[in-house]
Amino acid sequence: MAAAPAPVALIAVFVNVLVIDLNNFGHYPTIGLGYLVAALRSEGIMTSVLSPLALGVAFNDREPRPTWTNRLENRIYHSTRPTLVAGRRMLTRMRVAWATRTRRRIVREASRLVAGVDVVLVSSYLEHRDVCGAIGRSAQAQGVPMIVGGQAFTDPAIAAQWLELPGLAVLVGAESEPFVAELVKTTIEGGDLSAFPGAWLPDGRRGPAPVPLTSLDEIPFPDYDDFPWNRYERPIIPMLAARGCSHGVCAFCSDVLAANGRGFRPRRAAAVLQEMEHQAERYQTSRFLFVDLKLNGDLDLWRGLHDGIPTRIPDAQWAGAVHVDGRTDNGLGLDDLRAARCAGLVRLTTGVESGSAAVLQRMHKGTDLDRTAGFLERAKSAGISVRVTLITGYPEEGADDLEATVGFVRSHRDRMDRVQVNRFAMQIGTEVHRDLIRNGSAFPDIRSYQDDPLVGVVRLRSDTGRASSWRRAHRALLTEVDAINERPLSPCARAFEGYI
Repeated sequence: MAAAPAPVALIAVFVNVLVIDLNNFGHYPTIGLGYLVAALRSEGIMTSVLSPLALGVAFNDREPRPTWTNRLENRIYHSTRPTLVAGRRMLTRMRVAWATRTRRRIVREASRLVAGVDVVLVSSYLEHRDVCGAIGRSAQAQGVPMIVGGQAFTDPAIAAQWLELPGLAVLVGAESEPFVAELVKTTIEGGDLSAFPGAWLPDGRRGPAPVPLTSLDEIPFPDYDDFPWNRYERPIIPMLAARGCSHGVCAFCSDVLAANGRGFRPRRAAAVLQEMEHQAERYQTSRFLFVDLKLNGDLDLWRGLHDGIPTRIPDAQWAGAVHVDGRTDNGLGLDDLRAARCAGLVRLTTGVESGSAAVLQRMHKGTDLDRTAGFLERAKSAGISVRVTLITGYPEEGADDLEATVGFVRSHRDRMDRVQVNRFAMQIGTEVHRDLIRNGSAFPDIRSYQDDPLVGVVRLRSDTGRASSWRRAHRALLTEVDAINERPLSPCARAFEGYI
């Protein structure tokens, strides 16, 4: 059974690591950083964490209530009219400029803290490359090596864009908890970093391909001690019951390509429950957000949670994501949902993505609209708030497909508490990207494309969404979605508003 994080062996008594978190979620600690900090401290390495929220850096609201300003911004963001593309690019530049200004505080504080450490370890998304470069320059000037890690660095083309960062000792795209302490020690000693899985070195060498971890219950529980708990409006503990996805074949999904998303690996329910007990006592909150891709991938785990939580954490409130897949028993029957609600489950999110069966088939989504409708009805009956996601502009989506999505949302609007509409963006390495490379003639709407590994996307010139009938349907969809999102959430679900 997994043990709580505690120093057990001194690799190097005088090693001091600064871990920089660039993922400013705002509502709860970053779970990946919590795992790394626990792994380092369990080996006796002195570790401090720099979190953007602790410096007062504003975070992005993931579920803003509709106002006239964000309605306008949303229309511009989703518009396919050539005349509004320039407006969308201007909004993007404004966001980047704002983010750059706020991130200067992080760089300044990092530069100050670097002077007292042996290694800087940065957790980064692709959007943070410039910030990592600024931190690296400061670290290099002070003779401190920098290690950068991220989920997207499993892709060679993406990793190659980062190898010229100043001060970079090694770039890592792997589940590094088992070896991060040894990686830090080897970096300080100037040893061979190409021996580590998922390592990319500035001189062109690389480590062996990382193998997905299977012994997840042996990893120390995440350590969130250094995160700014006093700044969280409603403190919530992030949890991970499994890594990867049991479905794992959605054509558009890049999550299954990420360092911790490859292969489905559930934990034992007993270990997850033990972690929940430990973290609830340590951080004095009984709210939990499961960041799994889907909680119902392993039914023994799913049922072990909703059966075990009431006796282990009686006042727990929790939320997570599920997949309404085609299994005869997918764990989302009325009895399961009622049991989960009695165990404190207040909110679920699920990917509907489209109301068109043809589009769902092209996505390899593995869902059936009738089953999804049944799930929405059962969840409402059980008293669970449901958020759904939609994707518009998928290759070859026609006006009739989008009208079907409008019809589905309209028919089930009373069973959805929140709807997030996402504009399709093709990610490098996904199944739909590979299909486009193999057989471009299967995508007649796509006139040309170009990979952009700097941000991990494929730039498309496409006719999808250009027809006036498609645009009318899209406006109708956004109007329906706004009406849903204007409604207040139930009091119990409100604790997780903006967190999913």
